[in-house]
Amino acid sequence: MNTEVSRAKSEEAKITASLATEVSRATTAESGLSDRITAEQNRATAAEGTLTDNLNSEISDRKEAIKAESDRAKAAEQALQAKVGSITVTKVTPHDSTTAVSYQL
Repeated sequence: MNTEVSRAKSEEAKITASLATEVSRATTAESGLSDRITAEQNRATAAEGTLTDNLNSEISDRKEAIKAESDRAKAAEQALQAKVGSITVTKVTPHDSTTAVSYQL
């Protein structure tokens, strides 16, 4: 009976040691996985920040380009309107009595 109890205690000690080893390994693996997840979250957050900054910069650049193009178009339109407004029409009667119209810009 003592032999059986001794053998059972020995097996229980082996199982307990194996279980402790497995728990330790799993805890270490979980910790490593948690660290990798945290590192990946940090990289993703940094990348998101960079993309957001780049997008905001691109939006700002495009707004400026659109405004500059709009300003150039308005200036061209105003110049054209000024030229159109300065057109004068004069009737000229040459010696042969034909009528000609001249335009001056």
